[in-house]
Amino acid sequence: NLSCEIREEVPSIHTDVKVLKMVTELDDGSSQVFYYYTTFGLVQSRILEDGSSASAFPYCLEAIGRGVHARPRDLLILGLAGGTLPMRLQDLGMKLDIVEIEPEALRLASQYFHFSHPRSEIYTMDARVFVRNTQKKYDLIFFDLFGMESAPDHLMTKEFFQDTIRLLNPGGRLVMNTIENPQPKRNSPHYCLLNTLLEVYAKLMVFHDGTSGVNNVFIAASPDENLKYTVPSLVNIPNPIHSILSKTIKA
Repeated sequence: NLSCEIREEVPSIHTDVKVLKMVTELDDGSSQVFYYYTTFGLVQSRILEDGSSASAFPYCLEAIGRGVHARPRDLLILGLAGGTLPMRLQDLGMKLDIVEIEPEALRLASQYFHFSHPRSEIYTMDARVFVRNTQKKYDLIFFDLFGMESAPDHLMTKEFFQDTIRLLNPGGRLVMNTIENPQPKRNSPHYCLLNTLLEVYAKLMVFHDGTSGVNNVFIAASPDENLKYTVPSLVNIPNPIHSILSKTIKA
């Protein structure tokens, strides 16, 4: 049995943000509780009651980031939602700047998703504005921004990616989360994105779980040709997610 409760619904800049609580009754009589952060009907974050992510993509982003940069210290995260990715990275001792356009996101992440930010600075603004104007430098930039089922158009342009490359330290990398078909046809959105990135970045790596159809596809981009990847160790990963993660970060 499954029950669903809307814990909070708040108007946002583009659409309403909903926090859902879902309770699943298990065969042994126990129950499992999930919290969902949704916009446009799309799940942006999903956690278990203990605060750990019940979605694979935050673990994938973290692992790919550690795989393309041996010792990242200063990170920029574009997109907060429930804060599952920043929490993982903070636990590894990294210093974060987080950019989120939704004014209520920080409160909702803190109230429902166990988010705290002792090693993070939060900037409530459009990612394009922050990236265009900041003078800071980063080892990794994580791009985890979605409108409907893709990132806003103004954040998928050559000009935006040129701004991101300016913010990278030597050896720095951009890591993106997208929802696409990993085997794109010519002129498909994913094909166009890869070509746009290659107008700015020297080398790309694409990661996915090997399934066909639309799914999370992760891209690592390097401003130089020396893009290397070492499969990182997997620490504190929930069992149902471990197999998905293992396939994705080796793809």
